[in-house]
Formats: sequence, structure tokens, C-alpha cells
Amino acid sequence: MGGRPTCRHAVAHQQAVFRTLIPTFVHRIARPLQPALAKVVDQQVARQGRDPGIEAALRAIEVLQVAIQLQEHVLRQVFRIVRDLKARNMGIIYITHRMDELRAIGDRVTVLRDGSTVHTCNLADIPTDRLIQHMVGREVAAIYEREHLAPGDPVLEVRDLSVKRSRLRNISLTLRKGEITGMAGLIGAGRTELCRAIFGIDPIDSGDILIKGRAARIRTPRDAVKQGIALVTEDRQISGLALRLPISANVTMANVERISRFGFLDLKAQNRFATELGQKLRLKAASPAQRGGTLSGGNQQKVVIAKWLFRDAEIFLFDEPTRGIDIGAKAEVFELMSELARAGAAILMVSSELPELLHVADRILVMRQGRISGELPRHTTQEQIMKLAVLLDSSVESAA
Repeated sequence: MGGRPTCRHAVAHQQAVFRTLIPTFVHRIARPLQPALAKVVDQQVARQGRDPGIEAALRAIEVLQVAIQLQEHVLRQVFRIVRDLKARNMGIIYITHRMDELRAIGDRVTVLRDGSTVHTCNLADIPTDRLIQHMVGREVAAIYEREHLAPGDPVLEVRDLSVKRSRLRNISLTLRKGEITGMAGLIGAGRTELCRAIFGIDPIDSGDILIKGRAARIRTPRDAVKQGIALVTEDRQISGLALRLPISANVTMANVERISRFGFLDLKAQNRFATELGQKLRLKAASPAQRGGTLSGGNQQKVVIAKWLFRDAEIFLFDEPTRGIDIGAKAEVFELMSELARAGAAILMVSSELPELLHVADRILVMRQGRISGELPRHTTQEQIMKLAVLLDSSVESAA
């Protein structure tokens, strides 16, 4: 990558190159995608006539980031194009927090933390654990460290729960005070559907839910919230946050009664609570007035958790809590979950990241085809988890 051209003709030439290259670059990726995404790409690329070349490139890259987040298979096409550009002697800056992507596409790496450069080196010269340590400022083992306490009394019990529309069959489980219960399974096993059923989103056809030993009637999410249940969804930008509303509104929306007087919101109280919870969760934001959609993935997740803390929830259903956030934010989410458990919360942690489950959970339930196929202790292996996720024990199969 050379210096920025200073003469007028060089700048004009650079803009012409970008205007020629970027539409081709984007459309080779966007066209195979759904029409909605292709339309977004068209709108962004159409703006190039009014923007300088570099600004147009940045806007196109933003669209590519959306595409990559929506469909993982797009990565293969991105890598192919990046290698093609590299073969043309173009310098490329690829920004990601995914270690496998770095190894697949990168030659050199620069680590930024808290706005400063902390390390630069050739990727071949640094092991992944050392790279992660530079990213988060601590040893990799310390990311997952937590105090495993003896579980308390049962807080939530599910007995023989079945949901025909999502093919959940005869689900029984118990969440205990101060315990993080992990849940593993392949995509489509029914883990998210189980969270939705417990939270009252999907109607239950049969079975019972007990809260602290008493039958709970949960027909809607409102019923679940009143029972002290919180759902941290896997798609926080769709069902976890109101992206256009400020942080203060997002934090307090599940318990507006607490900051209302005579039917009117107390905005000062709203901002005060949002500020206090933001400080407690180490939220990185300009102010409580900042829109939720402008935050990073990790900080958006903190706002979702803060919403349920403001509601004084006692039962937390975390569905893929670390999806789409960087390794540093993951460490902070794990710390928050540990603090919740120490405070007596009962936690269900659904995750496709088996190493995370093995380090964080006190025990692990495994689902397969809408049923719980087994339970494993904390000191187990990925192989044992996958065996239960893929093959049912004959006794379980016959019992069905």
C-alpha cells in the first residue's frame, strides 16, 4: 500500500479505479444472495456518483460485512476475491475477530485494544493463544475462569414438555439456584425452540413448568417476565434490542412501571438507572442517549442483559450469548454470567461453542431431534457431547 496521492490527476485516477472496481467486487458477492440484500447493495453502490472513491469503497465494505454476517457461505466468495486482489498486488486490510478467518486469509496481523495498537507481527510467528492474550489483555485460561459453586434449590422445572409445531417431545429439565446449565446440540436440535417455549413465545401442547416448586401458567412472554424469566435471544438485533431507541429506553423497557409516575415516564430516573447499570456492566457508550443500534455487538449484549437486571430476573435463558462478539466481549459476558450465578440466578446457556460450554457450564444437557438425549458433568469431552448430539442411546430410543 503506497502513500495517498497528492496531485489532482492522481486523486481523480484513484477515484476512477474505485468506481470501476467496487461495483464488480460487491456484485460478485451480492448477486447470489437474497433480493433484499442485493437491493441494499444497489442502493449503496448507486451513491458512488456523489461520494469520493475511498468513501464509496468504505460503504461497499460495510455492505460486505452485513452479507458475511447474514450468510457464512459468503466467506468463501470473499476469500476468493481477496486472494484475486492480492494477486494483483493490492494491499488489503481485513478486519475480523475470528481466529479461523485470520489464519485462512491473513499474512500479517495488528491487534487493537481500547483504541491503541498493542501488537503487530507475521501471523505465522504467533500462536493463537498468544494472539488472544494480546486482544483481551489476559491469558486464555483466565477468560473462562469462574468459581463453580454447589447448586442451590431448584428454581425452574420443566416436566414432560411437548410442542408439536417445533417437534419438542417430552422435555424434562431442572435449573437450580447459582448454577449455569449448559445446553449443546446440532443446528435444528430444538434448543432455541425450547427457550421460546419456556418464555411463552411458542404455545406448549403438553407438560408443566414449575417456578420454585409451584405450577406456573406461562402462555405469553408477559407471563414469563412476571415469573422472573429472562430470555437473551440469539438474534439480539431483531428481538433483543430496539435499535433506534436510546440505551436508556432499552434498559428500562421491560419494567417501565418502575420509572413511571401517574402514567408518565420519569426520564431522569430512566437515565440514572441506565447509567448505573452501564457502569456495573462496563458498558462502552458515549451516554445513555446513544442509540442501541450504534453499539458494538458485545455492548449490545450488555444492554440486553442490563434490561433483565433492571427487571430483577432470577432465571436467565441465554441463547448463543457470544454469537457475533469478539473474544474480549466474550470474556466480559462470561464474567457477567458468573456474577449472576454467584448472586443466586439460575442460568440455561445454549451454545454451539463446545469449548465455551466445557469451561463455563456446571453441567451440560444435550439435545437431539427435539429431545434431551443425555446429561454430562462439567469434566467431560467434546467427543462425549457429540456422541449424544448425533446418536441416541438405545434405552432412550426405545422409551420414545
